[in-house]
Amino acid sequence: EAAVFRRGPELAALHADLLSAGLVARLSGSGAAFWAMEAGERSGGAEGTGERLRGLRLPEGTRIERVRTVSRAESSR
Repeated sequence: EAAVFRRGPELAALHADLLSAGLVARLSGSGAAFWAMEAGERSGGAEGTGERLRGLRLPEGTRIERVRTVSRAESSR
């Protein structure tokens, strides 16, 4: 992440905004996407995360996708 943030200060700013909204946020892969979630006892599930994201000024063209973790059994079907 540090290397990507040095080259893309707008991504560093978005990451800081996600953290300040109380989310755990990390880059996915080489920086094509962020994933974000609430953690621990404060977690309100997907709805709580969505509420936090709505309060942010996200860059134009930002897409938000709701996803879930799948088990190995589900992924091998």
